[in-house]
Amino acid sequence: MWHLLTALVLGMALGFTLQRGSFCGAALISSVVLEKNLRGMAAILVAILVSMAGFGLLAGVGWIIPNPSPMRLLSAVAGGILFGVGMVLAGGCVTGNLYKAAEGRLSSVLALLGIGLGATIVDSGALAGTRKALLLASRNIKPPAGLYGIVGMDYAALAAPVGVAALLLIAFWGHRLHSAGGRALWTSPTAMLKGSWTPMTAGAIVGLLGWLAYLSSGATGRNYPLGGISGVKEAFSWLLAAREPGSPWMICLVSGIMLGSAFSARTRAALKLRSADPATLLVALAGGVLAGAGAAIGRGCFIGNMISGVALLSLHSALFALVTLAANWITTLLYLRGLK
Repeated sequence: MWHLLTALVLGMALGFTLQRGSFCGAALISSVVLEKNLRGMAAILVAILVSMAGFGLLAGVGWIIPNPSPMRLLSAVAGGILFGVGMVLAGGCVTGNLYKAAEGRLSSVLALLGIGLGATIVDSGALAGTRKALLLASRNIKPPAGLYGIVGMDYAALAAPVGVAALLLIAFWGHRLHSAGGRALWTSPTAMLKGSWTPMTAGAIVGLLGWLAYLSSGATGRNYPLGGISGVKEAFSWLLAAREPGSPWMICLVSGIMLGSAFSARTRAALKLRSADPATLLVALAGGVLAGAGAAIGRGCFIGNMISGVALLSLHSALFALVTLAANWITTLLYLRGLK
């Protein structure tokens, strides 16, 4: 029970952070196309590197056992395509829609409903056979689960120094930009108490919370850091189908995300019901179904695959991330840019 309480508290801290930093995978990735800058991608990279450095240190002292997702080639590609397209139409990734729904966005509530539905259809519904076929078709593709296995190194020996060195370079780059008159990439401690956080600040905190999540979930036997899709799927099945939850820890985490986001929005006077036109709501629902199906096929979502998984140097997660990026950018060009 203590670990479930820890998951709830971690989720609240995560939801607060996501809301304050507007840290949504769909928006951060799409900003490359819509705003023609790389700050969103830099924020994602910071979250990955902070996670990686911490996981490496924790693995080095024996507190965690690295558990990267094994390569499932076709699942990663098919899941990444569906997830990348779906997150744009849904107006957010899984955790993005969790924190936005808690702010009062009706489109995100419908997107979450679609995500739960899409994941359930893939796991135990009409597409369960397709998911199994994709896994079986990839059974003979058996590289090491992690990049460290290919280069013949221990995870901790590779992840910790690379993560720390890369973070130092990014911090130096941010300092140089700010000194040259550019916008600050990091939120000062005093400013953090007053208003919005920069995405890079939020990304760093997400990475730090990933360390604690790994320790907490590992103690329950889950042995994986932050995630989102499995919690939404578990909650969906529990609430609508009265099925026994397989991972109460994940249900506590996603519940905490919504509580933390609602609290953050309330303190900023941003907690209010926001509807949209029927077409937008319908697209959000359909996009959620695609995103949920893609995450279930690809064995993870933005925060579970593209941050936690890549930080664990999983080749499967890296491939999923690359395909998701491409699908997101193409959909953004065709759909969002096409509407402007």
